[in-house]
Amino acid sequence: MKVVKFGGTSLSSAEQLKKACNIILSDPARKIVVLSAPGKRYHGDTKITDLLIACAEKKLKTGSAKEELALVKSRFNEIITGLGLGIETSAMIENDLDKRYNSDAIRDARRYLDLMKAAGEDNSARLAAVYLKSIGADAYYIDPGDAGLYLTDEFGNAQVLPES
Repeated sequence: MKVVKFGGTSLSSAEQLKKACNIILSDPARKIVVLSAPGKRYHGDTKITDLLIACAEKKLKTGSAKEELALVKSRFNEIITGLGLGIETSAMIENDLDKRYNSDAIRDARRYLDLMKAAGEDNSARLAAVYLKSIGADAYYIDPGDAGLYLTDEFGNAQVLPES
């Protein structure tokens, strides 16, 4: 069994995600896939992680960051459309982003920032799993906590616990 990891540039667009999925499928031993949030599409672009940070920071400062959240949703929807996936995939990701955005984690700035930043990787993995299934692969998204990845409660500087 092989574990593979793809960085943000490899997931920045529908075409890049398709290439990553082709690499995954080219070797049946590749069973576990770790994905970053979609990165920059071109020089001067903003990666999704930075958009999520800007969204969280503005919400913490002003109480609202709807324009910033809309930019994140738009980037994910651009990839979803390019992959030929339906509105149910968009709804899944938008619902997750809305849940995080409206979370009561807002009471702790570091916790809220971590929650929002994690949305990039989580939704990238969900999106890849949906795409892989759409092309006939046996793929599933698994939440890192459900997979046994346990972290300390040091928001902003969490460490992997030995029992992971």
